[in-house]
Amino acid sequence: HMGTRSALIVPVEHGGDGALVNKKIAPEIESVKSKLRIHARTVLQKDLFVFERCIETKGGYHTHVQCIPVDADSGPAIQSKMLEMSTRAGFQLKEITSDLGLNALEDDWSSGYFYAEIPLPGGGNDFRRFIYRAGDGGANGGGGGSGGRGRGHVPLQFGREVLAEVMGKPDIAQWKACVVSQEKEEEMTVEFRKSLENITC
Repeated sequence: HMGTRSALIVPVEHGGDGALVNKKIAPEIESVKSKLRIHARTVLQKDLFVFERCIETKGGYHTHVQCIPVDADSGPAIQSKMLEMSTRAGFQLKEITSDLGLNALEDDWSSGYFYAEIPLPGGGNDFRRFIYRAGDGGANGGGGGSGGRGRGHVPLQFGREVLAEVMGKPDIAQWKACVVSQEKEEEMTVEFRKSLENITC
């Protein structure tokens, strides 16, 4: 189980692009992420691991940003494991050094992407950002351009698989292993909402 304070940010309107590159909704999502980050730090004494896998699957695009509280100062271990596992899967995550949002870095994200925010040690609001743009080539940087498909494949549950390895809990890699009853889910939701009410950005 990922914990009772994990959150999915799901836009009301599902588009063909990712939530974080959609110019209309990205600012609101950034605001929600900030609130969740403050909540994780002040209420849970944890850091926040954020990721979005926006790569088309058989069911189309599922636009949502996953925000998961993790042990304080576990960011370096998550980063190291994430880069190791991405290389193993054949795709290369690159660090974003610009302060610009994804939608300002690139006009065309239609080939899809995997994006992650790794919390820096120290419990602040700082994090490192990593991106893999589908079609940019495999781990060796081959292939590329908007026309070619990279050899790498981002597993559907990649973000969860990284945490499963870091935490030593293989069962959390699959969301189906974390399902709770509807009654329990509603109870957890009410508690989470109450806990968030007093957080101001």
